[in-house]
Amino acid sequence: MHLPLPAKYKHLGVCQSPAGSIRDELIHRIAQARSTFAEAKRKVFRSKAIRLSKKEPDHQLFTGAVWGFYRSLVHDPLAEEQNITAHACFSLLQLPAPATLLRVERLSYLRQMIQAGPPEVWAATRNDRPYAALLLEDLRWLHTWTWATSPLPAPDGQWEIWRSFIAEYPARFKGLLKRTRALTVHQHTVVAALDGLFRTLQHLLAPAADFQSTPQSPCELCLPCKRGFYSRVSWAGHAARLHNYRSRAFLLPQDNICRACGKVFATLGRLRRHLLSAPGCLARWGSFTPDPSTLKVSPHPLAPPTPGIGSFACVPDLAATDGINEALLDSLEKLEGVTEATVWETIEGCIAPLATLRATVQAWQGSLPDSAWVQETAENMLLLLDPTVTAESLQPLPRSCQPAIDEAPVWTSLTSLPLAQSGETLDFQLAAPPAKKMHHSEPTSLTVKEAAAYAAWLEAACHKLAVCATTAMVQPVRLQCQGLGPSLGPAQGWLEACGFRFCEQGTASFGRSFTSIVSPFLNS
Repeated sequence: MHLPLPAKYKHLGVCQSPAGSIRDELIHRIAQARSTFAEAKRKVFRSKAIRLSKKEPDHQLFTGAVWGFYRSLVHDPLAEEQNITAHACFSLLQLPAPATLLRVERLSYLRQMIQAGPPEVWAATRNDRPYAALLLEDLRWLHTWTWATSPLPAPDGQWEIWRSFIAEYPARFKGLLKRTRALTVHQHTVVAALDGLFRTLQHLLAPAADFQSTPQSPCELCLPCKRGFYSRVSWAGHAARLHNYRSRAFLLPQDNICRACGKVFATLGRLRRHLLSAPGCLARWGSFTPDPSTLKVSPHPLAPPTPGIGSFACVPDLAATDGINEALLDSLEKLEGVTEATVWETIEGCIAPLATLRATVQAWQGSLPDSAWVQETAENMLLLLDPTVTAESLQPLPRSCQPAIDEAPVWTSLTSLPLAQSGETLDFQLAAPPAKKMHHSEPTSLTVKEAAAYAAWLEAACHKLAVCATTAMVQPVRLQCQGLGPSLGPAQGWLEACGFRFCEQGTASFGRSFTSIVSPFLNS
């Protein structure tokens, strides 16, 4: 009887993989989520008649989706800027960050375990100490958000109290989770408002800094397209898609046996990855001759590399010619007395890295040192093989993908703004801040109503301050708001560094004299 050993299979509704990996199961579930997400987005979230705040309840099925799903729901028009931050996205959608979702789901599972978990599940949890420590850390996180609004003590050493509370009052525990989730969303609103004000001040200080400068010159060149690239990887992808370029590591192997070291790999793809990481095997390719009987053997897809059966022989070391295109060199050596345009067309027809083209031209130049025409033509070709000379366009640098993070962004220090020194003072009004305030980077135990009130006030305050900072470069401004400074968090320091001065009645820009602008506060 022959029983195949599959690399992966489905058992009890879950895709089983070697070594207990859940990667294949995650890929399967993500594919299902993407399909459902695309259908719901087309039917519900494309409708501009429904506000984002109303779409959030309909989006509960997608609360386990990743940042990519969240970002797609914002649906910014293509004409607008697309550099929305993660905190702004969470605030607009009123949805928590992925890390918060995981914590809430783990705590919900803990509640189910306490209510109806069989002994086998508890035994597995006790045996998995890292997972148990993770659950304890989640309880600590829940306590930091709810210590002022719930009677529960710190979970360290008080497990029995928490277990009894969850078992007797599961609905109240679910309420704590919902409250914490809402508080984290309001904290994202706080961070997004502060970050928006900081970006405005930073733009006013150095508008030119908003344009991304190229940190280095292009290092690769596509001759047919006359396009420069900043990395070999970017050029290789372009050349493979448009010009059918393949590297030696891709073209040399025809089966799963390395013709240099004699190892037998499970698949052809693994052999190609081996050649990419082992340039010595590329240089010695052909020194190993496998036994014909081993060519028909197909290893298991998960089998590690094993020594093959065959013989070794001495072959010329290809490392000496590594980096030289032999076909191009032969074509150049056949040219004689032609125009430089013909030589350039010959070089242009070879799709290879720029270093290989230059090395080949230099080898052609060195092979005929007595030919004045070859020496002059090769020098001109080397001058043209420069991205800064030949490239008519540049491949833009790929935009870095920022993960969805919970931490507050890192705000650098600011300098003084060029504020107006003359003109009539323009007055602005802002309501007083709420009594309870939320920290922008640390958990703050508040009621949801208090957190929502502070987040809404800070959004309005940051918007008003951004308008004041922009106007202050044209004429002096004054913003009247009782207790403004202490309620702004780090924004007070930013504005003071930019030239604003704070008092109990509000803030004002530094015009002709600080006293002349702020004195109406003191007289009111």
